[in-house]
Amino acid sequence: MQASAAALALFEHLGAACSIEATTRNIADIDHYGGLLPPATEVTIPWLPGAPFHHTLSVAQRLRHCGFVPVPHIAARRLDSQASAASWIAQLVAEAAVDRVILVAGDAERRVGPWDSALQVIESGLLQAGGITRIGIGGYPEGHPKVEQAVLDRALTDKVQAAARTGLDVQIVSQFCFEGSTIVRWLRSLRATGIDASIRIGLAGPANVRSLLAYATRCGIGPSVRAVWSGPVSLRDLLSRHGPDQVLLDVAQALLAEPALGPVGLHVYPFGGFKASADWIARLRAGALADAVA
Repeated sequence: MQASAAALALFEHLGAACSIEATTRNIADIDHYGGLLPPATEVTIPWLPGAPFHHTLSVAQRLRHCGFVPVPHIAARRLDSQASAASWIAQLVAEAAVDRVILVAGDAERRVGPWDSALQVIESGLLQAGGITRIGIGGYPEGHPKVEQAVLDRALTDKVQAAARTGLDVQIVSQFCFEGSTIVRWLRSLRATGIDASIRIGLAGPANVRSLLAYATRCGIGPSVRAVWSGPVSLRDLLSRHGPDQVLLDVAQALLAEPALGPVGLHVYPFGGFKASADWIARLRAGALADAVA
């Protein structure tokens, strides 16, 4: 069946509004990204455990040099002082033209400096004073393994409201999930509570099942994993490649039927390698999945 004009427009939008994470520790690898994704693609930079700040700065500089938009992660509990945090942000802005960050609490059980949460950093004015104009905050379509749902919902609402109140544009960037219906329910619940912020839906890029299961375990992904891989998994299954096509198609069907669930973009976690995920994004931008939702 030929794709409808609405389906083609949706996939063109999702492909254009798609960010991706840089997972490399070897900064030189970034030089190979240029031919894989269009200029001005947003590339997020995780704050890797044990990595010093200058690594994040070097990655951001290299991404900017290659024509991308660098979006570093800032982890509230890992910021050791107001002065050092302000200095880091000043360097990111001055030397890599950074104007947006992903703001998270961080996985550390205890803070090392003045902030325990992303909300406290928003309210401190640190980012705004340093020249940051937009933040991404975390969303969890299937909940968080360590935080009750009511607490999670309240924290998300508080951060969205605090960002608006303090002059920051805010975007919700979700954890990856392996079940489209779970994501759709989450989108509906957010919109029902009055949250109208733009949302980037997290998708696990193409990777073998073994890698995906390992990342899911590390990130606390549970229900959607059991829904997709509930039976015995053979060695052949573990080594086979699995992409986000079906998850995205399920979400796309809902977006076509319920436009009020938007605005929505995508964020890809390249668990199977940056090139594999970049190639998948290129397929999406070319409308290769559109026929399935016609």
